[in-house]
Amino acid sequence: MTKSLVALNHVTLGFRPENLLVMEINAQARDFEAARRIARFHQTLFAELAALPGISALGSLISPPGKPFLKADYWIDRLPTAGEGNASPPQAILSPVAPGTFKVLGIPLLRGRDFDDRDTEKTFAAVINETLARKSFPGQDPIGRVLLAHSTTPNGR
Repeated sequence: MTKSLVALNHVTLGFRPENLLVMEINAQARDFEAARRIARFHQTLFAELAALPGISALGSLISPPGKPFLKADYWIDRLPTAGEGNASPPQAILSPVAPGTFKVLGIPLLRGRDFDDRDTEKTFAAVINETLARKSFPGQDPIGRVLLAHSTTPNGR
């Protein structure tokens, strides 16, 4: 058991946990206007936190790294036609994050860009992992492609 515990302390997590301050904010939106108020609250909070001495970067996650938030079916570039409707689409786990989160966690972006002010409730961007890129875009460039997602189960269940 001791050997297993020591081995677990050396497992690569896929992110850098050192020097992080973690807070939990439980703000649930019941409608679109409430969601907009929560988004404005987060923007104000981020601006105020960024102004504090010693803060080098900020990020935000809906769920901790490695814990699924939402499982979704997805299609590439278009929805299926009526004849294709019976085919099972691939699934992905969606985990919304704020701009800067990958930097905070030490997760490198291999290609493309991080989220920024261009990404709003009207325009969405996605960062995909290498597995989804290889599986869904074999031999192709996924940058600029469109993923259409439909959630199938909340909280990864």
